[in-house]
Amino acid sequence: MFMKSLIYKIASIIVILSTAALIGCSGKNADSLSGKPYDEERDPAVIIDGKSFSVKGDIDELLAAVPGSYEYSEALSCMTAGYDKTYDYGFIVIETVPSGEKDRISRISVTGEGAETPRGIKVGSTRSDIVNAYGENGFIENSSLVFSKKGDKNDISGTKIYFRLEDDIVTEFIVFDPGF
Repeated sequence: MFMKSLIYKIASIIVILSTAALIGCSGKNADSLSGKPYDEERDPAVIIDGKSFSVKGDIDELLAAVPGSYEYSEALSCMTAGYDKTYDYGFIVIETVPSGEKDRISRISVTGEGAETPRGIKVGSTRSDIVNAYGENGFIENSSLVFSKKGDKNDISGTKIYFRLEDDIVTEFIVFDPGF
């Protein structure tokens, strides 16, 4: 009887300690991508007021979320039938390409406050912040630190995020989908 009681108590203590350890870990963002390789499903996006907007996404939702008015321009698309469109808010520029009945977001460029990447990088972040968030698997293209799924400068088919740097400070970030 004593042995059963002892085993029960030990098992109870193990369960309690395991539960406490799990609860203690729940304060961290279990869904965090920090330091992990570029994730083509979640990284090619911008966050505005806590909501994520992906390239390839719905332009109407993004236009409704960005504060202020925009300058609009369009040009005949060189990729598909229809018009490529640009919505310039000053601090954020959104470009679309025709995709059937809707327009698909192909590029989002951020040069001011009000938007960040899913990993928390925004204009004013440092090169160190980028490396901590995305790891070391980026490459340099012109004056930008670039991340993509393959991490290959010659890969033109996948989504990418570009961080334009001046003195190791982000002055612009661009989320891009070539649409291939």
